[in-house]
Amino acid sequence: MKSARLLVAVSLLLLMTFVLVVGSGCPKKPEAPKTGETPGPTPPPAAGGPFKIAIVTWPGYGPLFVAKAKNLVPGMANVEWKIIDDTAARRAAFKSGEYQMIAETVDSFASGKPGYQMGAKAVYTCDESMGGDGLIVTEGINTIADLKGKTIAYPEGLPGHFLLLKLLHLHGMTSKDIKGSNMEADPAGQAFRARKVDAAVTWEPFVTMSTTPPDGHGSVLLTSKDAQGYIVDVLVCGEDTINSRTADVQAVIDAHFAGLKYMEENPKESYDIIAKELSIPAADVEGMISGLKYQTKAMNEKFFSPPKPDAPCPFAVLFDDASSTWKEEGLLTDVAGGADSFTAQFVSASTAAGPAEPAPPEPLAPAPEKVKTAPAKMANITKHIQFKPGSAEIEFSKEVREDLDEVGRFIAHTPDYYVRVEGHTDSDGDDAYNLDLSKKRAQAVGDYLKTYTEDPNQIVTVGLGEKKPVASNSTAEGKAKNRRVMFATIPGRG
Repeated sequence: MKSARLLVAVSLLLLMTFVLVVGSGCPKKPEAPKTGETPGPTPPPAAGGPFKIAIVTWPGYGPLFVAKAKNLVPGMANVEWKIIDDTAARRAAFKSGEYQMIAETVDSFASGKPGYQMGAKAVYTCDESMGGDGLIVTEGINTIADLKGKTIAYPEGLPGHFLLLKLLHLHGMTSKDIKGSNMEADPAGQAFRARKVDAAVTWEPFVTMSTTPPDGHGSVLLTSKDAQGYIVDVLVCGEDTINSRTADVQAVIDAHFAGLKYMEENPKESYDIIAKELSIPAADVEGMISGLKYQTKAMNEKFFSPPKPDAPCPFAVLFDDASSTWKEEGLLTDVAGGADSFTAQFVSASTAAGPAEPAPPEPLAPAPEKVKTAPAKMANITKHIQFKPGSAEIEFSKEVREDLDEVGRFIAHTPDYYVRVEGHTDSDGDDAYNLDLSKKRAQAVGDYLKTYTEDPNQIVTVGLGEKKPVASNSTAEGKAKNRRVMFATIPGRG
């Protein structure tokens, strides 16, 4: 959804030239939400009457527009929507009971839910940002580490802010290590173009406009296609609505799948319908849609289903990650749980004929030799993983597991990149022994991280022994710094 779109990335040894481009190309950007507001619970909706949805100027809801215009789902005759780009106003309309459904992104829902009735739940996901948002940076900023001390424009409490914080944390930094400038995505892009800030999280057209000569400068370090799955749009209902307006909620979910099928078969007509609803040119709609990925029924089922027994579903993982991030940042006091913040009942019950499911992407080709030495695309991440002395067996403390899982989650968001795992040692012992040990330790870490990817070729392990120290080996402190594991992301496709 346009109002909550921004990226944040992780610093794996990925030599990151980072321009976080935020936004999904939607012309209007809502005001940042007042995170953690706690007004009273949403009153129960009326038993009948129109079923109203508060949305933003974003084509992710296009399938609903198309389904209603073409009468694809009878129940949609009772459904209405209104564009409310201002986040605070949209949330107030939902909390008052005037609207029965609200557009959110998962991360913004995590910040806003404590202010809704606690029974509010996501009922389906309509789309994911795939290039419409990004981080742009000025000359001289080539990695995430280079952002330290720089002035960065971003909208507080919205997706771009979330993504930026994730990237900083992976590099061992926090918001205190930068000079933040809170502003909406459009002003952020304009401020960058005017050279008032060093970097900005924004969306199209400002990502391209702000970095294209003669008026633009700098470069795009990262877009939501590079770090996928952070900006996911969902539609949210209160528990009373789920129980009392079940047929209406089901009609909306059915309309998404049916409308998506019609759009696939009749793109030009569909773009015209969407353009009319959003009051923007059809050409802009087509461009905006190119920066998102609509979610099919199978994608919804995967998003709301645990990958294995006793594991949280991807929705809950993302929601909880966002909640903890907002709390650490001091923007949230009360934290809701992801497991209690969704229902898959309507996706499971849908019988609407959606489009054919896209084929899964081909695995990355086996890593070419250059991947073992190429500079990282996104960031440099160093972790000091503990191993048993003289062994490649990982010593799993709470901190080590958290570090590896943090890197693993980032890998899951970068399916188009190879991830190089580098093992390094200090200079104690024989050179050949250290080289062999570093290879085995890198492999052990790589084996652990493979649980986070479905692509067997994505993770590449390299042992460098004592060849690349980052500190003197003459002191115990320096040796500890040299015994490390580093990660780099190398473009694989796209």
